[in-house]
Amino acid sequence: GDLRADKEFAGHDPGFIYRTTERSWFDFPAKFNRILLVGIMGERWTSFLTCYLWLGLGVVAVVLLIVGRQQDAGTVLLLFAVLVGVVLRITRIDGIYPSLWWIVAAPVAAGLLLLLAPKSRTVARLFFALLAAGFFLMAAALNDWVEGRRGGVQIGPIPRGTPVNLIINVNPQAPKGDLIEALSGLTRGVLRIRKERLSDENGAALRAFEAEAGPALLKASKCPDFVLDRGHWFADGLSKDQKQQLTEFLKTL
Repeated sequence: GDLRADKEFAGHDPGFIYRTTERSWFDFPAKFNRILLVGIMGERWTSFLTCYLWLGLGVVAVVLLIVGRQQDAGTVLLLFAVLVGVVLRITRIDGIYPSLWWIVAAPVAAGLLLLLAPKSRTVARLFFALLAAGFFLMAAALNDWVEGRRGGVQIGPIPRGTPVNLIINVNPQAPKGDLIEALSGLTRGVLRIRKERLSDENGAALRAFEAEAGPALLKASKCPDFVLDRGHWFADGLSKDQKQQLTEFLKTL
C-alpha cells in the first residue's frame, strides 16, 4: 500500500512506493524448495552443496576411520572452527548473536585437547565413525528437504513499511558475492527483529531491518528504484511564460 501519509514509515518517499501495510512473511511451499535454490545458486551448486559435498565428506571420514590418527581428529576440529568463524564474520550474524562464537570455541578446545592428549586409536576411530555418520545423515536430510519432503521455507518477519520490491526484485543473476551479502543481510534483519522484539508501531522494526538488510538487498536488486509514480514532469523545463501559454492552450481543448 501507499504509506506516505504515515510519517514514521514513508514520509520522505519521493513518490508512490508499494510497502507492506502489516508484519508479513514470505512462504514457499515445500515443492518449491529446489526451484528456490536453483534460482539462487544454479543446478550444479545446488546439487553440490545439498548432496555431493556431504557424501564426499562422508567418504573422506570413512577413509580416516581406517587410517586416521588422533592428531587428524584434532586437526579436523580446528579446521571446522576456522570455517565456522569465517562464515560468522562474512555473514556478520555474530553481531546479532555473539554467543554463536561458542560454536568456534568448543571445537578449538576439543581439537587442542586431541592434539596434546596421549594418542589413542580408539578415540580417533570413534570420532571419525561419528563424523561419517553425521555427514551421511546430513546428505540424506538435505536431499529430502530439497525434494520437498521436510517442509517449505518461511522468511520473516518482514516489518510493516518495508518496500515490497526491496526483496522481490533481488536478481538471481547478480554476482554470487552480492547474493550472499543480500541473504546474510536479510537473515540479520529478521534475527535482529526477533531477538530485540522490535515493534512495528513506532517504526523501530523497519529501521533495524533496513539498517541490516537494506544496502545489501539494493546492491543485488534488478531495479533499485522502487518509485512507481513520481508525478507528471511534463513541461517542467519550460519557462514561466511558456507554462502560462501551455495552460491557456489546454483550456481550449
